[in-house]
Amino acid sequence: MVAIGDSKDERMPLTALVPELPGQPLEIFDDVSAIHIALVDRDGVSRLGGVWDNAGVYLLLDPIASGGTWGVYVGKAAAGLKSRVRHHISGKDSWNRAVLVRRDTTHGFNSAHVGWLEGHLHQLLTASALARPSNKVAPSDESLAAHEQHALMACATGVIRTLRLLGFEPAAESELDGSATGNHGKRQMSTTTLPDLMTAGRVKVGEELVSLNSLWPASAKVAPDGQVIFDGTTFTSLSSAASAAKKGGAANGWEFWGVRRDSGLVPLAVFRSEFDRKKTLP
Repeated sequence: MVAIGDSKDERMPLTALVPELPGQPLEIFDDVSAIHIALVDRDGVSRLGGVWDNAGVYLLLDPIASGGTWGVYVGKAAAGLKSRVRHHISGKDSWNRAVLVRRDTTHGFNSAHVGWLEGHLHQLLTASALARPSNKVAPSDESLAAHEQHALMACATGVIRTLRLLGFEPAAESELDGSATGNHGKRQMSTTTLPDLMTAGRVKVGEELVSLNSLWPASAKVAPDGQVIFDGTTFTSLSSAASAAKKGGAANGWEFWGVRRDSGLVPLAVFRSEFDRKKTLP
């Protein structure tokens, strides 16, 4: 058993159980978020124990490419997490390692929990400058109450810390597109997108986006489909374009990019907040 981290500073410890034999899973326990994680090679999935017959989420990781990028697929299982991952073994996709996540409590995840967690992890991976999610349809589930979502964010943080331990770098919560801080410092999720602002007439097709960070001057263009064109490359999110402008550094695109108005440069986060407030009005 190996404790990873130092409880005397801001880093929280993870407990890793290193396997004695080749092919057995590396197991990680995060006591803060009460989750149990298994890292297993593709040909070792069948060696997982019975605890992995429960509900949970999983990540299928491709090898890290020479440029530091890595492919990933995010999935969920309402029950039978192990058997769900085994379905992917016969496919032609290029993943070589799987990360399985279950709740390490008497009452584990339910179907709504894993649905929300799957979508949230996919958002964090999509916002990363290096991750390349391969899901054909972005998963999402907003059926949970706000307090339940807040509790599950701790679980997502545990997964993100584990990925960093393994050498994979997702986005941080603070860099996630659509995140905002609400009352009492609790993080609330905004579903507003750049296309929403375009439909509302707040941002126009072809409009110039300007960096608000004086250390990283840059400009980009709004594509017709709501994507962002920076330096000749099209990015699917504001944050991924901002990260490219920062030479791979993490960035919250809503705060990084602004548009010119008569009053000066206006952060896109301001328009998003206005749009969110209008949606909540009776």
